[in-house]
Amino acid sequence: MSRLNKPFIIGILLTVLLAASCAIVSAHDDFTVDDISSFEELIDYETYLNRHFEQGAVRPDYEIYVFGEDYVSTNMDVDVVYVAENQSLAVRTDDWGYIAWEVEVPEAGFYNIEIYYLPVEGRGISIERSLEINGEIPFEGANYLVFPRVWGDAEEIRMDNQGNELRPLQKEFPVWQTKVLDDSMGDYLEPYSFYLEEGLNRIVLHSRREPMLVDYLRIFQVDKIPTYAEKEEEYRAKGYKEARDVFIKLQERDSTYRSESTISPMFDQGDPTMEPYHPALIRLNMIGGDSWSQTGQWVRWDFEVPADGLYKIAIKGKQNLQRGSFSNRRVYIDGQVPFSEVQAVRFPYNANYIMNVLGPEGEDTPYLFYLTEGKHSITLEVVLGDLVEVIRTIENSVYELNSTYRQIVMITSPTPDPMRTYELPKRIPGLIESLLEQAEVVSEVAVALEAYTGQKGGATVILQDLSRQLRDLARNPDTIPSRLAEFRDNLGSLGTWLLSVREQPLAVDYLIIASPEQELPSATATFRERMEHEA
Repeated sequence: MSRLNKPFIIGILLTVLLAASCAIVSAHDDFTVDDISSFEELIDYETYLNRHFEQGAVRPDYEIYVFGEDYVSTNMDVDVVYVAENQSLAVRTDDWGYIAWEVEVPEAGFYNIEIYYLPVEGRGISIERSLEINGEIPFEGANYLVFPRVWGDAEEIRMDNQGNELRPLQKEFPVWQTKVLDDSMGDYLEPYSFYLEEGLNRIVLHSRREPMLVDYLRIFQVDKIPTYAEKEEEYRAKGYKEARDVFIKLQERDSTYRSESTISPMFDQGDPTMEPYHPALIRLNMIGGDSWSQTGQWVRWDFEVPADGLYKIAIKGKQNLQRGSFSNRRVYIDGQVPFSEVQAVRFPYNANYIMNVLGPEGEDTPYLFYLTEGKHSITLEVVLGDLVEVIRTIENSVYELNSTYRQIVMITSPTPDPMRTYELPKRIPGLIESLLEQAEVVSEVAVALEAYTGQKGGATVILQDLSRQLRDLARNPDTIPSRLAEFRDNLGSLGTWLLSVREQPLAVDYLIIASPEQELPSATATFRERMEHEA
């Protein structure tokens, strides 16, 4: 439940609370929605940006460091410790309370904020903080910032006395990490921008759960991620050449670190192309599935290449849980997104494993990644990808429709009298216009979703049904009380879909880093292999 969007949660809670009082207020025939005390509107991130941009906000190109030990106030029992690894001091913050810093900003505008932190031993769950600037939380998302821990295998994979491989125990690997503050729900692909005034600003971190060490805060501008075309031009300008005779396969068990202890090597006995493979005994031959489906979860593989050059990357994976949709992964090389096209790599629905070569969709030419001789890492992180706009639009629509539903129920009660005329359009100003507006929004989203997935059915059916119902209710407002339950059920179905569409499962057998001339293995089992497997 902690991952639900707050406007949606609040809408449902207010619906329940207001519905409880409906029987009382509906007894007054002269009651209108104007008599309802208005609730304070929550400021979302998009509104926050627009308000400041309308006032001429800019993005000044400054970099400012605020060191952890220079805090100005706190209500925690903090400790300032020396970190030999960084040759610096850091402040230990508890899992409750606040700590505040003051920073002098030379020019007002939007800045990104990065925190260099170390997870401290706690309950083994992600660290959460909220951020306050100059006495207020700037927008809704800043109230829920997540700092992941790092997990990995605590032991080698062992076998039981029957020859089955045993899932290794997981342990935490506390390492210093940089975290650019961003949306933990994944509704915005870019990091958060925070507006800071010229002069002295007060930045406060409120602990929500789990302790951590803070070395510094960095106030800066995130570099724009180049396109692949720009990257290719850079390759040509610097004379980079394609690598030759290199083929590196990274199995699921070669994954070095993960964001959560629930993500670890697992087994899949349904495909004879899996590595390692056994038709009957358990072999830990994949990682992910539904345990690797939530926004922000990541898996990292470390590897080494023998020579400088341009390489291609392929991922043998399967997304067989979200029919009619894609799972998305952001690709990091050595902790950086190399170009914008791999900010959200799509993995289509398929009942079988497929070889996903990173490259333009519908083209055979792969993307090339420049790697220097030596050690590197590749990280795959769960993101929502192109679904972001669809999800945000539908969440806003659900919030508006929940508000409309509450207004109706305040007058009719949850069980309207079928013999009574409520004259809802007179008592709820703008009711008809609101229904028609949301009908249009929902219909447009259904069309966009169909274009995105290339399929009809599922969510598009729910959306189109709701759109038709809203238009019909607008044409025949006298039928609204008798159809209130149907309206509520459609809203509930849409809310359920919103929760499910955020899940981005993906099972990975292995990754390949290879020179461009290398032929990739087939991920599809032959007829003979399947027959032998079933036999």
